[in-house]
Amino acid sequence: THGNLSAAQEQTLGVISADLAADSGSHRQVREEPRSTAIAVVRAGRADPTEVDRAVSQAASSIEGRMRRGADALGEVHALLEPEQRAAVAVELRRRIDEKFRARAEQRQRHGFNRLASHLMLSTLQIDQLKAIKKELLDDKERLRPSREQLLELVSAFETDDFETALTSFQEKKAGVLRKHVARAGRRTETVLGVFTPAQRELLADVIKDGPRKVLLGQRAGESSD
Repeated sequence: THGNLSAAQEQTLGVISADLAADSGSHRQVREEPRSTAIAVVRAGRADPTEVDRAVSQAASSIEGRMRRGADALGEVHALLEPEQRAAVAVELRRRIDEKFRARAEQRQRHGFNRLASHLMLSTLQIDQLKAIKKELLDDKERLRPSREQLLELVSAFETDDFETALTSFQEKKAGVLRKHVARAGRRTETVLGVFTPAQRELLADVIKDGPRKVLLGQRAGESSD
């Protein structure tokens, strides 16, 4: 895809990529405090509402910031490219979206929740309680993760001069969904903690601390689960 870019375009894309990489590194540092708070809350089995609100608000702000910076970078790339270059990028994006959603469908078959439930030695009652809470928290009509159709709509907009408007609308909708999800989750912290025994909370805290791939799959961060 880069073969059709001019030297100036290549240089600008390099700067955009470097900025995103630097932002990713800073994001990892910012999310450590909310993670530490979550670990402490899980181990204690109770939550200070003020502390939880502060932690989830910080996490949400961090995610929103990343969303904005990612959207800004996409806008810069769009403005940088000529129409025929945008069309070529759109073809590749559609291919990657199809590939991503095929892989995601396969991952669903791995039953990640069942693996976690087994690791925590949850009873059938506990599993049913957690599934009920999850259903309440996650409204299927307001998914934070973009659907395949939403991404394809954005790709189609990328080929036009209206991409910035479409991207801004998409970003605002997802930011609103994020805030709703965070507010719901904060209100149900005590309920979720009440499902687990003290021993299970210790195991869950380890999962949060070390990451599910390391604890459940024996993988280091960045390794594939294949």
